[in-house]
Amino acid sequence: MNLNMVLRVALVSLLLIIPLGIFFIPSSTAIVLGGLFFIGPLWIPFVLAALLVPLWLTHIRSQYVASIPYVVFELKPGEHTPKTAHAMELVFYSLHHRIAISRVTEILTGQIRMPWSFEITASKGVVRFFMRVPQSQRQAVELRLRSEYRDIDLDEIRDYAREVSFDPVSMKMKMREYVLAKPDPYTLKTYD
Repeated sequence: MNLNMVLRVALVSLLLIIPLGIFFIPSSTAIVLGGLFFIGPLWIPFVLAALLVPLWLTHIRSQYVASIPYVVFELKPGEHTPKTAHAMELVFYSLHHRIAISRVTEILTGQIRMPWSFEITASKGVVRFFMRVPQSQRQAVELRLRSEYRDIDLDEIRDYAREVSFDPVSMKMKMREYVLAKPDPYTLKTYD
């Protein structure tokens, strides 16, 4: 169990135990709560740190990611585009930058590895491929894609997600992010 789950269970337990204790055994509950408040300077900093550090990390990382200018490309495969996953695996492998970010830098500035996004959408029976990359990596991504797919069209477009008129009251939107949880014994190169 992670720390957030433990804190939630403890909070719900306190919200149930304290009123019941006050109702059934008020004198004992007063002694216990008085003792907890007396030693509060010892445990309150740890509870506050456990609550505020994740909030801080979420805030500072969101600011960092929001400050990155992105470019959205539509990928239009040509007639002679390879159908195997081998070429795309090489593209993904070359784009997976391993940079060392110190823990201090991550906490103070929110710097994380550059986020990329390769997206597939289907609308009215038409399947479209998109990629969202940081503007600073645009040329490297274009060159890598063109080296594997010689007849691909890369059209820079306006963000297609902003063109969807979404009403949260009348519409539902679902998104999934899949992560490989178990080791994959077969690489993509073995699939057609």
